[in-house]
Amino acid sequence: MPVHLPPTHRGNVYEILADFLLSLLGIANPQRRQFDDGYDFYCSLSDETNGLLTFDFPFTIQIKSGSKFEIKYGKSVNKWKQQDISWLFNHSTPFFIGFIDVEEKLLSIYDTTGIWFLYGKGDINCSQIVFTPSNREKNERRELPEVTAIKKWETNKGDGKRYRIDLGNPLVTISINDIDNHETLQQKREVMRHIILIERENIINRNLGIFCFKEIKQNTTNKSENIEWGIQILGNYNELYISKIYDSIAFALISLSMNLQTHQRNDEVQAIKSVLKYLPNQRLFKQLYDQHPDFFDWVHLDEDANKG
Repeated sequence: MPVHLPPTHRGNVYEILADFLLSLLGIANPQRRQFDDGYDFYCSLSDETNGLLTFDFPFTIQIKSGSKFEIKYGKSVNKWKQQDISWLFNHSTPFFIGFIDVEEKLLSIYDTTGIWFLYGKGDINCSQIVFTPSNREKNERRELPEVTAIKKWETNKGDGKRYRIDLGNPLVTISINDIDNHETLQQKREVMRHIILIERENIINRNLGIFCFKEIKQNTTNKSENIEWGIQILGNYNELYISKIYDSIAFALISLSMNLQTHQRNDEVQAIKSVLKYLPNQRLFKQLYDQHPDFFDWVHLDEDANKG
């Protein structure tokens, strides 16, 4: 006869409930236990157009059930692994945390954008990171991460500090009462889409090596209005970082200038050209130069640059 500990069985049941509730928003694909790498579901949001459902805006989510609403990354000193922490800073898709209220049978979904505050400051060698929800009144901002030293922690396992991140209010809550309320579910999808777009931008900037991040500072549950976000910008003035910034904006500025030129907004064109002249020549493609040579009157492409 198979044997399970009661808490383990209850946890499995509540994970099935989370699967069902997440499916009200779109598709929820549970992670196979053999390949458990930190999240429980890979999800997509649904959208109905002309009677057909489409699915987009992918995200991952970690689910926790029980009476204590917090989740800790970076276990005890004897079980600590650097991968448990670095995993949080290296997501390829927006990552959320969900808590199942076992009494109300309610799923609350929280963003994890507070992690970018640590990343932007360079605090990525953390020993522990704890995400904790809090009930915030309207216009009451989330607290900055609380940093405390961990007693009797080994020096070679992170920086010996615990970082407690305030999750604020849930972005959305989902219950079985939402099943037939299509308008309500659509509103909750819109909230999720809003945050996913912000997180996509954060992930892109991280991958580009640009330390400019947005984090949610205040929100009202189940509403896409009144979402306030803060900006974390790293002041790093070495030459390599400056080059990365130029790389990230070069073609956007060129595209903007060419479109402004089409509409004869010449003052703006000249203003952008005054910045473009500082771009290293190798940032330009020869094909683009050949198609619009008159536009590039502010630069002389040498032979090496023309190899583009």
